[in-house]
Amino acid sequence: MRVEKTKKIFFIPGMWSSGDVFSEYLQFASKRGYEGEVAELYRGQEDKFAGLGRIGLSDYVEQVGRDINILSRGKKYFVLGHSLGGLIAMIAASRKIIQPEAMVLLIPAAPRGIPSMTISVMRSFSQIFAKTLWRREQASISFAKACYAFFELVPICHRWRIFQNFVPESSRVIEEVGLWFFDKTKSSEVIGQNISCNVLVIAATQDRIIPAKVVKKTFRKLDREVPIGFRVDYREFPHAHWILSEPGWEEVIGFILSWLEEDFSPSS
Repeated sequence: MRVEKTKKIFFIPGMWSSGDVFSEYLQFASKRGYEGEVAELYRGQEDKFAGLGRIGLSDYVEQVGRDINILSRGKKYFVLGHSLGGLIAMIAASRKIIQPEAMVLLIPAAPRGIPSMTISVMRSFSQIFAKTLWRREQASISFAKACYAFFELVPICHRWRIFQNFVPESSRVIEEVGLWFFDKTKSSEVIGQNISCNVLVIAATQDRIIPAKVVKKTFRKLDREVPIGFRVDYREFPHAHWILSEPGWEEVIGFILSWLEEDFSPSS
């Protein structure tokens, strides 16, 4: 008897990102027969981001969880999260807020307990910490910093177009992720033992904002903690952070979809 494969994917964007960042991936997946949908964060609401700086990581997790549970309509689905979106997916799955068939963590931000403040990360966030640290305000990144942190391998002629679609970020979320050792609520904690699906972790070898060595630590944590019977796989690509539309992005989403099309029945 032929088993119908899951064809629904929810995409979760990262910091400063709206659903527009997944336009290439959504089109590619659609051509392969997948139904893709973006689980937007609070940043797209009509209040023009009022009070955004006070929104925490757990608010994002709960919002994404509600959206996915409503939009999935009880049907099976996959989840793909990029950067902060990968961390949100991990947290939501470990809290049993979402229960995907499989989860793809595309250069995920590191969960609580994994050091991630490299020199390149501190350089990328220096202005933001100076302006908004502990102030619970909106945080924006300059075009120059975005080019350094995100767009290293994006053709110069495309960088401004991508940057124009960036949206404000919550300074509280940045603090809870990057300075997790100060967060008494442990918002970014991921309990791998509670994750009940196969996981694919992808790193980019030239990433400055979430270096591959940091992503590999996240993979090792999940590989240790996710229950036996579920796979935790790791793959590196010769990309930087904007793996979503850098030259060669087709290879990445093509690999992801091929991985999702494998047999995901838990082994006995």
